[in-house]
Amino acid sequence: MRFMMMVFAMAAFCCFAVEKKEQLAISVDGKPVLTMQMSEGWTSKLDNDKTILKPAKAGAHMQLWQVAKAKDLAESLALVAEVIKSEVTGFKAAETKDITVAGAPAKHLIGKGTEADDGDPSNAEVFLFAVGGKVFLLCAHGEGDNASKQRADILALLATAK
Repeated sequence: MRFMMMVFAMAAFCCFAVEKKEQLAISVDGKPVLTMQMSEGWTSKLDNDKTILKPAKAGAHMQLWQVAKAKDLAESLALVAEVIKSEVTGFKAAETKDITVAGAPAKHLIGKGTEADDGDPSNAEVFLFAVGGKVFLLCAHGEGDNASKQRADILALLATAK
């Protein structure tokens, strides 16, 4: 009996999968400011003034910017359309929600605009938050409901922000 229990325990342990996390680290002026834990399969790539995030499953396009012109969250709200214009033009928020990121107040904006690359209609979800005295903007966008389908994954990523 004891042997069978041990076999069962070993089988359960072998079948238990631990998700691997990849750390995303953002530096400003050469100093580390923000870290987040990306789920297994996610990748990131620095591209000029933004970091491109790619989740394991294809979906919305995602970019992360440091909003250098904003001193705080309130100032960043007025800059959203300007910051994301390389990806989404004419963004208008239809809904704004209060959320918490890294223990501090943050904003989640849901709205529409136009894709900068081809002029197609775009749905976008924008997350504004501050960490380490710097303000950040994460934008997920795409045609259809791809951005909203990524919401849970983005919120899970933001829950790891330090």
